[in-house]
Amino acid sequence: MTEKNNGANYIEIPGDLSGKFENTLKNSSGGAIVKRLWERDLSLWKGDADLIANRLGWLSLPENTAHSLEKIRDFAARLKDGGIKNVILIAMGGSGLISKVFARAFADSSDTRLTVIDTTVADTIARVCENTNWNETFFIVSSKSGATVETVSAAAFFFERCSEKLGADEAAQRFAAITDENTPLFESASERGFAEIFTGDKTVGGRFSPLSVFGMVPAAIAGADVDAILSSARDMARELRGENDNTALNLAGAIDFFSKNGNGAFHIRCSEAIAGFDRFVEQIVGESLGKDGMRVLPAVHPVETDCGAGGAFFVCLKDDEKLMAQARAVAESGMPIVITVLENKNALGGEIFRWEVAVAILGALWGINPFDQPDVESAKEQARRLMEIYRREGKLPLNTADFTHGKIEFRTSVARSSADLRAYFEKKAKKKKSGVFFSIQAFLDGSDEKLRDSVESLRASLAKTFGVTVTADWGPAYLHSSGQIHKGDAGDGIFIQLCGKCNSGIKIPGDTPVSGGVEFEILKNAQMLGDREALENVGREVVQIDLNSDPAGAIAQISKLLKLTLV
Repeated sequence: MTEKNNGANYIEIPGDLSGKFENTLKNSSGGAIVKRLWERDLSLWKGDADLIANRLGWLSLPENTAHSLEKIRDFAARLKDGGIKNVILIAMGGSGLISKVFARAFADSSDTRLTVIDTTVADTIARVCENTNWNETFFIVSSKSGATVETVSAAAFFFERCSEKLGADEAAQRFAAITDENTPLFESASERGFAEIFTGDKTVGGRFSPLSVFGMVPAAIAGADVDAILSSARDMARELRGENDNTALNLAGAIDFFSKNGNGAFHIRCSEAIAGFDRFVEQIVGESLGKDGMRVLPAVHPVETDCGAGGAFFVCLKDDEKLMAQARAVAESGMPIVITVLENKNALGGEIFRWEVAVAILGALWGINPFDQPDVESAKEQARRLMEIYRREGKLPLNTADFTHGKIEFRTSVARSSADLRAYFEKKAKKKKSGVFFSIQAFLDGSDEKLRDSVESLRASLAKTFGVTVTADWGPAYLHSSGQIHKGDAGDGIFIQLCGKCNSGIKIPGDTPVSGGVEFEILKNAQMLGDREALENVGREVVQIDLNSDPAGAIAQISKLLKLTLV
C-alpha cells in the first residue's frame, strides 16, 4: 500500500494499483498547470476566454471575503439580539448545498436554527410554512443570478405569507438577500426595503462561491467561526501554490485514476458531523467535469465494492474513528481510496478550496471548461417551454402510461411490463465495465425521513440485484448539480424518475416571473418532464414512475415487481 503524505491529506492505493496511480501524476504535467492556474492563464482551458476570465475570482476569495466579515458578523448579531431563533435560507445549487453543511456542522454552536429550502416540492414547502413561528423567523433569499426559478418562487411564497402574518413593511424587515449587484433579486430587495443585501463577486460562478458571502453569511448564522474557516482557506491557498507535493494535484490525479480505473464512478463519504460535504463534492466535480463525453460519476451513498466503482474518497474529521475504520476496510477489499483528515470543522474552508483547485486542474488536464454548465441550461429551457404550454393549454403534456400496476404508472420506451423492465436492467447491467450506471431522480418530499429511507432502500436493492453503481438524487435540486453529468457524460446512464402527487395545492404568487399564479406542483412537474426531454434529446433512456399518493408504499411494491434483492 502506497501513501502520499502532505499535512493532513494522504492518499492510499492498495497493491498493484499504486504504480498506475504514480503514472497518472507523473504524466499529468501538473506542476506547470499549477503555475499557470495561479497566473490566471486563460489558455489552460477549452472555451470562451472572456467567460473564463470572468470566472476566476474564486482564487482570491479566501483573502477578499475577509473584508466582508465585519458586516457578516454584525448581521448575525442583529438577528440574535432581535429574538430571531429560526433562519430559513431559500437557495439552490452551491449556496444551498454548502449552507446545509454549515447548518449541520455548527448546529451546537448557535441558538439560531438554520433551515435550507432548495425545492419546488409543495409538501416540503408547506411543512416548513406550517411549522414557522413568524415572530421568531427570518428569511434569506440567495441567488447568484437573482432569477433562479425555484428560489424566486419559494421566496415570493414566503414573503406573501409573512406579509399576511406581520404586514408588508414588517415582512420586508424579516428578509435579506444574497445576490450579485443589479440582478432581479437585487432590484426587488432594494425596492421592498429588505433588512440587508449582501452582494457577491460577479467573477465567481455559483458552485465556486462557498467561500464568498453566499457561504459565509449562512455559516455565521449557523454559529461557525467564519474567521477560522477563511483562515483555513488562506493557509490552503498558500500551500497549493507550490508545484511539488501539491495535494490538489494529488486529488486531481486520484479523480482521473478512479474515473478510468472502473466504470467512471467513485464513492464519496464524509464524517456525520459534516454531513452534506459529499453533496458539495458531487456538485463541484460533476457540474465542472461531467461534460464533453467525460466519464466521471461522484456517487454519494455507502461504499459498494462490487458495483464497478473505481475508488472512494473519505473526508474524515480527525476524531472520527468509525469512518476511518470503514475506510481501512474498503482499502483492504482492494478498492483504491483517498483519505483526507480534517483537524476540525473549521478546516472545511481549506478542504473546499482544495477541491475547487483540483477540478480546475483536472479541467485543464482533460481539455474541458470547468466553469460552464451547458446541460444544466438545456433542462431549464425545456422546463420554461413546458410552463408556456401549461399557460396556453391549462395542462402539461404527459404521455399515457406504457404499463401500470395498481395506481403505479410506468412511462418508458424500453419496457411494456415489469418483467420487460427487469430484463432491460439485466441486459444493461452486463455492460457495467463500460460505464453503465443507474440514477434515481426523486421528485418527492425529501423532508420526509420515511420516504428518504424508502428511496435509499430502492437504490441499494437495485445496486445489489444488478451489480451496478446506482445513485439517488432529489429533484429539482440535482438539476443544479449532477444534472450536468447525466446529460454531458459518455451517455451510459439509465435514469429512473420517481414522482408522486403532493397533498398540498399551494400556489406561487401571481407576479413571480415564469411560475407566477400556478401551483408548485405544476412547476415541479414541468422541471421533471423538462429534464426527461433534455435527457432523451441527447440519447439517454428514462423510466418515469408515477407513485401516486403513497410514494413509500409504491416503492415497496416496485421492489417486489422487479424481484429485487432487498438490502
